[in-house]
Amino acid sequence: MPYDSNAPPQVTLCDDAAAAASALEALRRYSYIACDCEGLSLGEVGGSLSLVSLGGIPGLGGPTHIFLFDAPALGAAAFAPVLALLASPAHTKVLYDARMDWAELAHRHAARLAPVLDLQLADVQARAARGEGAQRQFARLAPFVPRGDTARDPAAFRDVHRLNGLAGAARDHGLPEGYKPKFDHTVWGRRPLSQGSLDYAAADIVLIAQLYGIFVAKGYIDEPRLLEQSARYMALNKDGLRGPRGGHSLLPLEILAAPPALEPTFPCGRCARALSAACFPRGRGPVGEQTVCWVCRAVAANAARREMTQRLYGDD
Repeated sequence: MPYDSNAPPQVTLCDDAAAAASALEALRRYSYIACDCEGLSLGEVGGSLSLVSLGGIPGLGGPTHIFLFDAPALGAAAFAPVLALLASPAHTKVLYDARMDWAELAHRHAARLAPVLDLQLADVQARAARGEGAQRQFARLAPFVPRGDTARDPAAFRDVHRLNGLAGAARDHGLPEGYKPKFDHTVWGRRPLSQGSLDYAAADIVLIAQLYGIFVAKGYIDEPRLLEQSARYMALNKDGLRGPRGGHSLLPLEILAAPPALEPTFPCGRCARALSAACFPRGRGPVGEQTVCWVCRAVAANAARREMTQRLYGDD
């Protein structure tokens, strides 16, 4: 049954050991747990973790109780059982874009986040099932890839996808936008946390659980496949914390499908990932100008266009 936004779940802030222990006891009853982290520049150099938000998913319905674990207030000893639950193979964690959550937990807290179903990947794959064709896919790519480029060489961009944020995915799948309030992320370093901060964190868990229910009901999730894809996606940040503002909104290549096992791979000159020849211009390994994969070429071209616009028009 879809979550009723007129009857929001109970929300509990866990900022001491007793509250955290009680919350974890309740969460361990669930096989699937909606999860989201909040903080300052999560997964980036200089960032910090503020909250881990968790809500058990009962079937296809929304969570009835959301627990917000205040990492700084709890301290290492009381927070350790939360990290243990995030690593437990008995509980599948359902996230939306888990990359920075994974990096924050792995590199700043030496913690494992697994197994994970990343609904951002499920959202991309659901587009074909919902009837979206190449024309809509290429329209989503603007402004990264101009229409002229996709018209000239559509085969080159068949595996390049624009990612939705959580709110965008909610809109695409018919969920109400009004439940998630506007928010200033700089407040995550302040204490005490405001009611607005708690509402924001809880709203993300509600949306994640709602999307999961829709995706399961409509057959958009192939769980074994999505678990494997999600692990590849999170491992993009395996080498360490990311530099500030190092992201973009295109899906990196060969996440939905791994490189063919027996084919050679080549390092992209920008993202340094080892990719198959199909990820480069003209389907060949990188030589000279061809050292940059399709996604990185699109990101670089978009950055160059923005820089040119800024030089010509300034802030007007």
